[in-house]
Amino acid sequence: MNKTMKLSCCAMLACASLAVTASAKAATEDDKKFLAMASQSDQNEMALSKLAETKTANPAVKAFATKMITEHTKMSASLKPFAEARGLTPAMGPDADHQKELD
Repeated sequence: MNKTMKLSCCAMLACASLAVTASAKAATEDDKKFLAMASQSDQNEMALSKLAETKTANPAVKAFATKMITEHTKMSASLKPFAEARGLTPAMGPDADHQKELD
């Protein structure tokens, strides 16, 4: 149940990151913080989903994990130009807490 809750929370964060559109401009520090958080959230979600995809025997879980990987890969690609334009380096993997959970 704990992992399901974490995946649900990550999915909700990812949905929040969908609010960023192609015409959005991160002009404030809050916007930069959001871009950094969304980028990291995508990486965390992809790492957890890849683990779920490889470890599960449940076809529904596997399908959901695959969908999450696809969607978060697209989201990361769409956020990358905005982050780079603001001098932010997009996250390249899970953060320390999520990596610890993965290990």
